[in-house]
Amino acid sequence: MDTVPACLGVAPDVACTTALYGDHDGKLAPTYADVFTNTLKPECATMGCHTAPDPPNGLAFDDEATSYAALLSMNAAGTGPRLVPGDAKCGELVVRLETAGKSWSMPQGGHLDDATLCAIRRFIADGAPQK
Repeated sequence: MDTVPACLGVAPDVACTTALYGDHDGKLAPTYADVFTNTLKPECATMGCHTAPDPPNGLAFDDEATSYAALLSMNAAGTGPRLVPGDAKCGELVVRLETAGKSWSMPQGGHLDDATLCAIRRFIADGAPQK
């Protein structure tokens, strides 16, 4: 089985435009509340994958505050952080979302669109602000 690397081989573009969040000039950086409401809850929880009581790798996106705290902690295997504030190249969340075609890629069976990935990259690169 493939293991999830700690970091991407190449840093992703964080100078992208997050049109999904109303940013048309590249200046608006999304918060976790934005990313949770517009992406993680509808794409990861509503689809029935990352929901309580027994979510994959212990990561549920049912509740904003609980999922934010979980993302800032070590992954379920204890091999690395789920998210590294300020570093859009490293952390399990960004690696799984940015990598397609692996058994551990997320979301399973698909890939998020560029605007959505941009918003997540910018959120992380900006220090992963909660609000």
